[in-house]
Order: sequence, then C-alpha cells, then structure tokens
Amino acid sequence: MNGEVKPTNAGILFFGKNPQRFVLQSQLRLARFAGKKLTKDFLDRLDCSGALWEMVEHAEDFVRKNMRLFGFRTEYSFQRIDKLEYPIKAQKRKDYKR
Repeated sequence: MNGEVKPTNAGILFFGKNPQRFVLQSQLRLARFAGKKLTKDFLDRLDCSGALWEMVEHAEDFVRKNMRLFGFRTEYSFQRIDKLEYPIKAQKRKDYKR
C-alpha cells in the first residue's frame, strides 16, 4: 500500500538474521524420550532458532545423533551389516495417494 515494501513472514524466516525477533513462535523444539510415552523426563533435547534452513540443519543433526545403529550378522559370511534405526533417504510410499 502506498508503494511500501514489507517482507513476508516466509521471507523473514528464510533470509532473516534473527527471525525470532519478528516471528516469535518460529522456533523448533526437539526431544528424545525413553520409550513410547511422552514424559517430562527426556534423554536429549534441543531448542532451535535462527533462519528456517538453519533450524532444519540442526534438526537433521539431532536426529542423526539420536538414531541407533543396529548390526546384523549374515548367514553367508562373518561380515556384519549395519542398519540405522531410520532410513536417511526418505522414499515415497507406493500406497500413498495425494
């Protein structure tokens, strides 16, 4: 209005140096709990702030740090096969419909 240029919330979240100053609720809180029940006791926690891409990077690091690595023996050799608790690369499910 009146030729005034204002940044959008998306612009602030992607490119702002301190977006939480302008968009207060734009934080990401991550936690790892023991078991399947949510309790007030947690094993690890991270509060992310900053630009959106920075929060995504911090979240990826948190998930990688808290993933378990399982080792399986093969029946054909003495080599072990390592498998992460969750696959790093997400794949589209075949039965998923939009």
